[in-house]
Amino acid sequence: MVNLNLLYFKRFILFTLILSPLFGEILPFFNPLLDTNSNMYVKLQVFNANDAISFDEFDKDWQRGYNPKNGSNKAIESRRYDIGITNKYNYYIGFFFNHYSILTANRELLDFIHDIKTKQKYSKIKEYNANLEIDGVSQQGLMLSKKFEFDNKDYSFKFGISSYIFYANDGQKGSLDAKAQIEINQDYNVNASSNYYYKNNKLYDYHPNVSDGFGYGFNFALQYTSKKYDFTITTIGNNLFSNFYWNSIAFSQVNVETKNKFIDKDGYAKYNPTFFGLETYKSILIKTLPYYHLDIKKRFKYINISIGLENVEQIYIPYIEIQKSNVFKNKDKLTLIYENRFKSFGIKYKLNNFAFSIIANNLNQYSSLGMGIEYNF
Repeated sequence: MVNLNLLYFKRFILFTLILSPLFGEILPFFNPLLDTNSNMYVKLQVFNANDAISFDEFDKDWQRGYNPKNGSNKAIESRRYDIGITNKYNYYIGFFFNHYSILTANRELLDFIHDIKTKQKYSKIKEYNANLEIDGVSQQGLMLSKKFEFDNKDYSFKFGISSYIFYANDGQKGSLDAKAQIEINQDYNVNASSNYYYKNNKLYDYHPNVSDGFGYGFNFALQYTSKKYDFTITTIGNNLFSNFYWNSIAFSQVNVETKNKFIDKDGYAKYNPTFFGLETYKSILIKTLPYYHLDIKKRFKYINISIGLENVEQIYIPYIEIQKSNVFKNKDKLTLIYENRFKSFGIKYKLNNFAFSIIANNLNQYSSLGMGIEYNF
């Protein structure tokens, strides 16, 4: 039996719920078609976004910035760092760190948290059927990539493929189902069950034995350019056919109940909930979530316009970019971006071998925020 303060339980849900890098992509990607004319390549990318609540409000009282969707609400935390070397034969070898955490929560779970935090009062019992799913991994490893190019007077075609091996230093995969109710007397009850694989437990205060995961995967990219009609189509896939084997990862199959009630200074009931159930270890094979990217770029006399679509775990992100060259200096590029999934605006600026970007959906109460840096030298 494990006891836990409810604040810790709430923070687990809120942290994972709240938990953009833009060089032709919104999500963090590795592109096997990277420029191999330079000797060294460095790229850092971050993307954090969610449907439900602004970042500055999630650990507060949820009085502002709460706008969940009906049905499923998604949250994504994704970051990627790459550093490596290239050569004249279009090979790349490098080190990478890649992390993602994707959470799906239904509207009733979010409404329950919101109603508790805002201390809502009801004239009759209100019931909630809550559901939460999480999938995430942190991995670091080595990658080998190769680019192939074909060119003639009418078109060019590029194909890139990379393979990698990695060590998984953290991982989460599981679900939580709960029935909850808020009662007339400012009281509430929760009965929940979870199935949860983890290396670091974010659901309750339990420290499992150290475990390790090892895996492999592939990335690819295709690019076709029509010289006659002046357009380019690019597609990228990351984490393809990627699996990792986790030796003796902790697994919990537990129930939680709101017991050990006490009353706060405002007369509201709070709990130190009780967890009970199975704690064990399993060796399993886990599939890494694939990332997909597709864009079409059309070049006009003064500007370039790109439209694209990205996807990971049913999070579809359509976007548009407008790019202008020679804005501040010769051969620089300034790009304006809008993505429609989280309603984010951004800019990216490239000068010679350096580029940076930033994007957000609001200057104050933003629920999506990201940035990226890329340098070739």
